[in-house]
Amino acid sequence: MRELNRERLQQLRRMGGWDETVRITQFSDAQLEKIYEVFLVEDRDLRLILKRGTVGEIRVYQELKRLEQINPDKQSLTVPHLVKTLVDEAGAQWLVLSYFEGKDLRSAPCEIFALVGSELAKLVNAGYLGSTSLPPDNNTQTHQRLLEKLVPKSAVMQVLQIYLSNYYQLPKAFTNDDLLPINVLWHPGVVSFIDWEYGRTGTYVADLGRLLAFTEFGMTPAKYAISKSDGQQIVSSFYDGLSDTIRSQRSYSAFSRDLALE
Repeated sequence: MRELNRERLQQLRRMGGWDETVRITQFSDAQLEKIYEVFLVEDRDLRLILKRGTVGEIRVYQELKRLEQINPDKQSLTVPHLVKTLVDEAGAQWLVLSYFEGKDLRSAPCEIFALVGSELAKLVNAGYLGSTSLPPDNNTQTHQRLLEKLVPKSAVMQVLQIYLSNYYQLPKAFTNDDLLPINVLWHPGVVSFIDWEYGRTGTYVADLGRLLAFTEFGMTPAKYAISKSDGQQIVSSFYDGLSDTIRSQRSYSAFSRDLALE
């Protein structure tokens, strides 16, 4: 965490209507050498996250709240909850979110990874059965640009064509679309998926594939990496946690192929 200078601190307090007893610090990551436009707001009885956002991001958190309300399992989804929105002196949008105290997956013990898979499946089930109200998957244009840029008949082009022949047949769900190991927090027995800035409709394996790219399955900087065995734990519990509706469409062998292509 990073302390703020007095002027910045006062600006944030005015925006939120917080008095001098409220402590505000800024999130940073020494390992990644990053400072985030995200702050921890601490009162005597409450901790909140203050994050600069966009209209689109606000819609994402509103959609997550809706999905939780219609979740057929009647269970809470392990995501931040939107408490309220604020506007600063320059007219920028800010989100006030619920706080989850925990470390990210880079420091997680092995038993946490099975929980990650089952909780991620729960999000997929809610997003799939709830038929998200956000705009549909916009990857069609991205796929077209790739097809135009790649060398015809190259190995990469052939793999992309195989992927696309499968892509449009897959179940769709609401996805985080930026699920790095640092965006999954945990403490014993509980996990939370954070940073939903890029939330959208995608395939049911999109977030799982993104996360596994940061294991030994993929080529990834060591700053993010989690082990291959931990990744396997996530995969097994994810499929087991999928709804009967999705599993009736995708056998385990089909799921494995979907995931490998993703």
